[in-house]
Amino acid sequence: MKFKRARKVMRNTLTRDEDLRFGYQSNIAMLLHDRHGITGHDERNAAAQDILDLVFGPPPVTGG
Repeated sequence: MKFKRARKVMRNTLTRDEDLRFGYQSNIAMLLHDRHGITGHDERNAAAQDILDLVFGPPPVTGG
């Protein structure tokens, strides 16, 4: 249960703090570039977003 709660806290934090999420996404994208040779900017960013969603869950849906 602790890990599940930690993931939820991170998901909510990354949703509220766009700069923090951008930092995480940018670091993952650069790792994909440096270690795996993915050179397309949009492709790297999309993959980084997918990884964040996989690890922490997608951002919560807000009513609008």
